[in-house]
Amino acid sequence: GYQRLQRVTIALDADISKTQTTMNTDDQSCFIILTTADAIEDAYQYEEDFMMNVSFGPLVDIMKIASRTPYAILGDEWSTTSEGAPAVSKLRSSFNENTDL
Repeated sequence: GYQRLQRVTIALDADISKTQTTMNTDDQSCFIILTTADAIEDAYQYEEDFMMNVSFGPLVDIMKIASRTPYAILGDEWSTTSEGAPAVSKLRSSFNENTDL
C-alpha cells in the first residue's frame, strides 16, 4: 500500500506527509489526499497507465466531522448565542431522549 501511496502522491505532486491511509490490503488501498481537480487531470494525462487503476471522490463535509463531535456540541459545556439557545435546547432534549449520553 505504501508504494501505491507514494506513486499517487508523486503523480499528484502532493505532500505525502499530509495524507492519511484509511484502508490498506494487498489488493486495494484508500487514502485521503489533499489535491486539486487540475492535479488529478494532469496525473491522468501524464501517468495514464498507472492512473487507470486509481479513482477519486470528494470528501464531503459530513465525513470531515471528528468522531463524537455531536456529543460535544450537544453537551452542557458547549454554548451558543442567546438567539440560538432555544433551538439548541430543543435539539439537546431530543438528542438526549434518543441516545445514551
